[in-house]
Amino acid sequence: QHQHQQPYGGPPAQFPSYQSMGNQLMPNAQQMPQQQHPIQFQSQQQPIPQHHPLNMPSATLNPGTVAANWSTHKAPTGEDYFYNSSTGESTYTRPPCLGPDPAAVVPASPLKEGKKRGWTQHIDENSGKAYYHDGTNTTWEKPNDFQDPSEESAKEPPSKKRKKKEEDAQILYSNKAEAVAAFKGLLLAKDISPTMKWNEVVKICSADHRWEACTTVGERKQALTEYQTKRANELREEKRQEKMRAKSAFMKLLTDILPSVSLFNASSNTPFQDIRDSLSKDDRFYAVENEETREDLYRDFVEEIRKRDERLKRSRKREAKDSFLAF
Repeated sequence: QHQHQQPYGGPPAQFPSYQSMGNQLMPNAQQMPQQQHPIQFQSQQQPIPQHHPLNMPSATLNPGTVAANWSTHKAPTGEDYFYNSSTGESTYTRPPCLGPDPAAVVPASPLKEGKKRGWTQHIDENSGKAYYHDGTNTTWEKPNDFQDPSEESAKEPPSKKRKKKEEDAQILYSNKAEAVAAFKGLLLAKDISPTMKWNEVVKICSADHRWEACTTVGERKQALTEYQTKRANELREEKRQEKMRAKSAFMKLLTDILPSVSLFNASSNTPFQDIRDSLSKDDRFYAVENEETREDLYRDFVEEIRKRDERLKRSRKREAKDSFLAF
C-alpha cells in the first residue's frame, strides 16, 4: 500500500517522471513550465547551459545554500519543484536551506498527536475510483481499519434503530396526528382494501418511507384498522350512490321510450320481454348491469303507472259527482 502526505485531502498524486543527469535527478524538461524561470531546458543530448547572473556576490558562500536564491514553481503534473536563480539548478528535492516544507508539517501537541481521525471514503472525479483519507494520509487501497457507515448502521441494536426511526419521524411530521394521517395516506395510495390481511399490507407498503410515520407495529395495526373501517363505509356508500344513479338513468329511459312503444300497456301488464328490444338500443339500458334487476325496475315502473292511472280515474270520478250535485 502506497501512502504519501496529502495536505488537502485530495486523491494520491501521480509521481512525475525523472531523467538522470550524472548524480543529479532532474525533472523532465518537457514537463517543466516554459516561462516560470529564466532558463530554457534543452534536449537530452545537449547539456543545460549554466547562466552566470550579474552582480554575483564576491563572497565564497556556496550559492546553493543561500535561501534567497531559491524559488518554488509548479510542474505540469502539479508537483512543486525548486529553481536556483544563481546556479540555474532545478530540482524536485526541497533544498535544506529553505527549512522543512510548511505544507508537510502538521502542528500537533503530544496530547493531540495520538488522536487520529477515522478513514473516510472519497471518489476521484477523473477516474471515478474510490480513495481513502484520514486527515493526514491518502491511499487508493482500502485500509484495514476503515469502517463503512452502512455496516455500522446494520450492527446497531434494534432498540437504537427504533429510537432513530422515531426521531426521523418527528423531523418529518410536526405531531402524532400528522404522522398517522401520512400512514393512512400511504394505505389509500396503495389501494389497500378493507379485507386485506396484515401480512399482505406489509409486503405492499413497507418499502415506502411513509411506512415509518408510525414507529411501532401496534401503531401501524391500529391505524390500519381505523383506515379499513372507514374505507368499508366509504365503499358501501359509493355502491349505494352507484345503484341510485343506475336506477335513475334506467327509469328515465322507461319514461322516455315506453309511451311510444305500441306493445306497451300498463293496465294489461305487458311482459318485459315484449318491450326489451325497444329499450336495449339505448346506453341507459346497460347502466343497470343485471337483467333481473332491469326486469324488477320495469315492473315497479309499470305498477307506479297503474296506481297513478287509478288515482287519476278516482279523481275524475269525484269531480264529475261534485259537478252533478252542484248542478
